[in-house]
Amino acid sequence: MTSPSEQFILDIGPLARPTLENFVVGRNRQVLGTLQSFRTLPPAERYIHLYGAPGSGRSHLLRALAEAEGGRYIAPGDDAKNWQFAEGVALFAIDDVHRTSEAEQGLLFMLINEARAIAGLGVVTAGDQPPLALKVREDVRTRLGWGLVFQLEALDDADLDAALCAHASQLGLSLGADVRRYLLTHCERNLGFLTQLVTQLDRHALSSHRQVTLPLLRNFLDDKAQGSHGP
Repeated sequence: MTSPSEQFILDIGPLARPTLENFVVGRNRQVLGTLQSFRTLPPAERYIHLYGAPGSGRSHLLRALAEAEGGRYIAPGDDAKNWQFAEGVALFAIDDVHRTSEAEQGLLFMLINEARAIAGLGVVTAGDQPPLALKVREDVRTRLGWGLVFQLEALDDADLDAALCAHASQLGLSLGADVRRYLLTHCERNLGFLTQLVTQLDRHALSSHRQVTLPLLRNFLDDKAQGSHGP
């Protein structure tokens, strides 16, 4: 059965702008530290591949890196011109390499080769598997393994719960343990999604002059699910 969050996931609204500072680190402290010092790494270590399950923060980190001056974020389906080196670009952050097309893999292959020849240019990729297990061209797999490879560990219940508490506190919202537990067991375990959901729940409670309770959350999720399938 489809959960309420899965039914209206596209109706949740824009997520907060990802930064390295608002990344909930969990067990990924080494990864975050490496990315924070990316610009000062030796050239051979400016090729980084991140892999992990959905919701582990791959896209968050890549988008955060691309926000810096000279950064460019690329995802499958983007215009071919985005895959080409341009003056002023110092970092290519390439997401979901496991979903790239044959043509995009060719562009990625050329981009990595070109980046290696240009001083100061770096490439960070992300996918669902380590390089050798990716279902991409053999020559692309080899190049994705040239540099550092990190596995992103998904946040556990304690990390997610603490992050929800912190977000609720920023909103001035009291989020009961029963509400947080329901969110973690019935909604997508993606922190960006969950925090945005709590923000919308808070607005809904304020507009209806009600406290955030478990019954209110359930009604809110039901209304969102029905609305996503309405006319």
